[in-house]
Amino acid sequence: MDPKYSPSLSTTDPYLAGFLASYYVPPDPRGFETSFNHEGRTLRQWHFSPHTKTGEQTAALTQGWKDPGAFNAADPLHPFSFYMVALQNAKALLQRCADRSPVYLIEKGPKIALVDTHAPRGVQDTILQKLGV
Repeated sequence: MDPKYSPSLSTTDPYLAGFLASYYVPPDPRGFETSFNHEGRTLRQWHFSPHTKTGEQTAALTQGWKDPGAFNAADPLHPFSFYMVALQNAKALLQRCADRSPVYLIEKGPKIALVDTHAPRGVQDTILQKLGV
């Protein structure tokens, strides 16, 4: 962390930085991005002004990001609540896909089959036979 920037107004989370920027939080006039190397990795940190263009405190938004449930409960219609819920939903959808069995798409001429790799071998064979493989 660059000591000239406030920890409550800076983030290494690109999602938070993107949401703050789309919510019209101006960048810190001393600099918007800091890049640094740490243990062989390049890390980036984004810095924002203390207030949004509408006068809200940026620190309240970054704090709300740490506890979305409390932020959403306090103000469920706040645009930032929608951002956080949308991100949580996207992560849940990706996890749902990751938890599912892999499926192979097999094409033979105009025929297409989806074969679940965890289906019983007999089921897989039946699908492949109907496909003509």
